[in-house]
Amino acid sequence: MALSAIFMYLGAGILLAFFSTVQIRLVAQCKKLRASVLTFFLQLVNLFVLAGIITQINAGKSFAGVVIYALGISAGTYVALQFRHLEGEHEQ
Repeated sequence: MALSAIFMYLGAGILLAFFSTVQIRLVAQCKKLRASVLTFFLQLVNLFVLAGIITQINAGKSFAGVVIYALGISAGTYVALQFRHLEGEHEQ
């Protein structure tokens, strides 16, 4: 897998998880329009990334793409929760 593809999947996973966490917070705050618009864009990105991974199945490169994407999602969730921590909210 090319280094550019690794960074693309990792970066997409980080951004997707970060903004998914923001989207969940918007839903919890009943900000319907903002949450809906953000969900639309999140799903567009998600579908494009998954389509890119799926098209590589024949090349035998899909497993690495899936793992890197999952690592990015995990890292993005961690980063988003760190921002929550910085805002003064405490873990429960």
